[in-house]
Amino acid sequence: MEKNLNEPRVNEQILRFFNNLPKLKEVRLIDEDGTQHGIILANKALEIAKSMDLDLIEISPKAEPPVCKIMDYGKFKYHQAKKVKILNAATKQTIKTINFGVLIEENDFNVKINSLQKFIKQGNKVKIIIKFKGREATFQKLAESLINRILDCSSGISTVEKPAHIDGKSLMMMLSPK
Repeated sequence: MEKNLNEPRVNEQILRFFNNLPKLKEVRLIDEDGTQHGIILANKALEIAKSMDLDLIEISPKAEPPVCKIMDYGKFKYHQAKKVKILNAATKQTIKTINFGVLIEENDFNVKINSLQKFIKQGNKVKIIIKFKGREATFQKLAESLINRILDCSSGISTVEKPAHIDGKSLMMMLSPK
């Protein structure tokens, strides 16, 4: 059985590792509820863990002596995976889309700007789409003034990642947090 370098040594893996290193045969033992048993021999620590029907897990291998904890290995792996998942979700950046119409009313504009600012403050990128309906494509000046209003309202918290460009019957722009 080959050991993954990211995973801690468990039970007999600890003893096999210590058999290769004659001077390191002691570990600092911590119980599952956090009480410290002090520095004891590795095989004695494994016996204590087995008597409690739990596993001996090497928590800090670089410490002098290495720190081992008595706990359920399955539960330990579950909590480690959960931590990694939470960290990945926290660092993941999503793209939110906000649609505007060329002839948008002031109140609707304010609601969409508030949403845009909320998304930017949360660390998300925002894709702004101004849709042209029917003959509204002839009102290019209105679309440009709307883009300028949006940029004025979000200039303090965002930067333009992709400038405005026309794509069919819509005008698109991408904003990202500063």
